[in-house]
Order: sequence, then structure tokens, then C-alpha cells
Amino acid sequence: MFFEYLNAKHIHRAVTLVSLCLMASFSSAGGEAKDARYADIACAASKGFVLTCDYRYSARLDVKDVQLQVDGKDVQVKDGDHQLFPAAKEQTTSVLILADVSNPKRRHTVEIKYGRSIGQILKSLKPHQKIGLAEFDSDIRVLAPIGSNFNALEKASQSLKATGQATEFYKNILAAIDQLKKSTSERKGLVILSDGKDEDRAYKFEDVIKLAKENNITILSLGYLERQQDSPFLQSLKRLAEETYGIYYDVPDVGGMLPAALAGKPLAFVEKGGRLNYQLQKTYETHKINLSLRRVNGEKINLSSEATPLDERKIWQKLIDYVSINWILVTTGTLLSLLFLTGIIYLIVKRIRKSKPVTFATLVDMSGMGTKHKIQQTAIRIGRGADNDIRLMNDSVSMHHAEIHRRREGDFYIVDLASVNGVFVNDEKVHQGELKNKYIIELGEVRLRFELEI
Repeated sequence: MFFEYLNAKHIHRAVTLVSLCLMASFSSAGGEAKDARYADIACAASKGFVLTCDYRYSARLDVKDVQLQVDGKDVQVKDGDHQLFPAAKEQTTSVLILADVSNPKRRHTVEIKYGRSIGQILKSLKPHQKIGLAEFDSDIRVLAPIGSNFNALEKASQSLKATGQATEFYKNILAAIDQLKKSTSERKGLVILSDGKDEDRAYKFEDVIKLAKENNITILSLGYLERQQDSPFLQSLKRLAEETYGIYYDVPDVGGMLPAALAGKPLAFVEKGGRLNYQLQKTYETHKINLSLRRVNGEKINLSSEATPLDERKIWQKLIDYVSINWILVTTGTLLSLLFLTGIIYLIVKRIRKSKPVTFATLVDMSGMGTKHKIQQTAIRIGRGADNDIRLMNDSVSMHHAEIHRRREGDFYIVDLASVNGVFVNDEKVHQGELKNKYIIELGEVRLRFELEI
């Protein structure tokens, strides 16, 4: 028995140490909660620019006050805009009381102590609190479903009898959580009345913790010690409360009355927190929210959220509002855009002008038609063939008769391309000859006057 007690004691110390480390990681200044049952916040903004933040925290946290920040600035919340839970009719709490009725030797505890403890809970009920009652030994039996009225709950509590034999502890807690899963309440809690003894083989402590976390359920454990040597068994109840961010209490041996800390508000273990309302500035931007829970020891727990006001404006309304708010930016942007557009137009016009062909000289056909051929390249070829730059349809002109070139300095010269009838400049046959303004060029029977663009 000594070694059984010693092992249980050491296990409890280890679990407590781990829990304290976990709590420290959550509650350090500037840290954010990892589990909604420890601390959490959810914010929304209405189309009237009213920010509403619902927050909660574990009853194990000794929170002194709260401080709201919006977009990095501390804001003052009016007294009437801060309500403790429940802050609205739709906010409710669902709690299932689970009574361990195993072992006929525990008759006095089950029928007398349980009855008094449950009676105290029922007398403190508020309209928003939905309560149910179930008993368990090897199986769970729901005596009054969650939401039953006071009379049904009182009658069910008076029917508790210690008739069970085996205690399948974790199996039936899992079944109780399944009952709570069906509830749509914002807060969900499980109250366990037991001595902590179990004979489970298929289910474990970790299974309960996992399911409770998935369904956001907090546990209040009430330990009823039959014999002093059985105290190690209460460690299971303590662990369940600690790791679901709930509370554990030893129920006094005398009378079975609840501890003083629970008197008048036994369901506070799952109802810590409230609602904050704040009038935002009339902008449709996303607001960053931070809520600091200040503890008695000075530590802070920071909770973060975001809220974007509902925007039902038409597109034209959004444009008008944007311009009215940001008129300096819009005016500056418009002017810069006009300057940019003007610059683009200037560059386009300049490029168009630059890309327009330049006429260096003209060849004027001296026949009766007076056709003019513009020279707009630094080298052109003249002949009867279709691939020439200037095509002369005369049989006396060779297919590729001559080329005219413009030097870098701007002067011109003509070159004979081994034509049949030769090239004449001012009646003089040339293989390569200079061209000046008004010079006459003869290519076979075709006479052309060379005119410079001056």
C-alpha cells in the first residue's frame, strides 16, 4: 500500500510540474493562449462600426482586469459596454453532472453527500444555464437530459443509489462528453462526482483529454474521499481538471456541502469572461484587436483577433468615400498620371516623327508624264526588274541598270551595273560619276533630272 501511495504521489508531482510549465508558457507576458479553454477571444464588427469582442479564460486564472487595444492603441471601454458572461440571451452554458455510483459501500456518499452537493448546484441555477444529470458505474445512464427543469433534476438527484460494482471511469466520461457534444451552447462543462477509482482496460486518460479539447469542454472534479488511504486515487480527478483548464476540489467529509469557493456560483469554472463593445472609426479597413488579461501578480495574457466592418456599399459609393477621405492622395496621383501620360504621348509623337522617311533627293522623269522618284535611302538600285528600288519600264533599260549612293558627307554618286546601254551624266558616259543638283542622267532612252532636297 505504501508503494502504491508513493507511486501515485510521484506521478501527481510530475503531472503537476508539467501542468505548471504548460501554464507558464501560456501566461507569460505577451504570449498568446494555445487552448480556447485557457483563454480566447473572438471579435466582429457590425456595419454600424461597432466592435464586439467575446472573451473567456480559465477559472484558474486570477484575472484582475482587462485592457483593450485597437490597431495598436489603448482604448477606453465604457462601463456599460463591458458585460460579464452571459452578455446576451443567445449565450448559454451547458453542464452535465456525472455521478459515480459504483460500490455499495459508498451508499452514504452517493445518497447523502452527492444529494447535498447537487442540491447546492441546482439552487444556484441561472436562466441561461442548462443542466443535465447522469450516473455511471460500468455504464452511463442519463437520469435527466441537459436542459431539464429544476423539478426533473431534483428528482433525478434523489434517485441516486450506490448499486454499481465495476467502475469504468474513462469510458463513461467519454460517453458524458458525447452528450455535451450535442449542445450548441457557447460554454460547455462537465462536473464529475467520484472517488477517482477506475477499472478501465480499453480507455485511457489521454482519450478523455483529447475528446474534451476537440469539443471545448472544461471539467470540474469533486473528490469524495472514503478512506484516507484512498487519497492517491483522487489524482485522476485532479489531472482531468488541470488538463482541461478546470478546477478540482475536495468535498469536505462532513455533510457533503460544496467548498466555500463554489458557494453561490458552482458553474463559474466554465463561465469566466464576457463581452466588450467599442465604437470604431468609420473606416472599412481590417482592425487588429489585442486584449490583455492582467493577473494579480502583474503578468499579462495577450489575446489577438481581427475584425472587418461589414461593407454593403455600391461601387460608386466606395469611390466617392475613397476620394473624400484620400483627396490629397487622389489629386496627387491624378496629376502624376497626367504628367506621365503627357510624357508618353510626347515620346510617341517624337518617335513617329523620327520614323517618317526622309527624302534626300528626287529623280524627275523628263518624259511627258514627269514622274518623280524619291530617294529616301543611302543606296538605291534602278532597273527594269521588279526587285529594283526604282523600276523603269523601258526596253532600253537593263534589268539592273545602275545604283545611286549617298555618302556620309551628304554628296551623291551613280554607278553603272554593267548595263547594256551604259550610264550618261550630263551627256558624258560614266562608270561612276558624281551627281549634283539638276544633273541629267540618261539610262538608255530614259532621261532623269537629279534634284537635291534643299
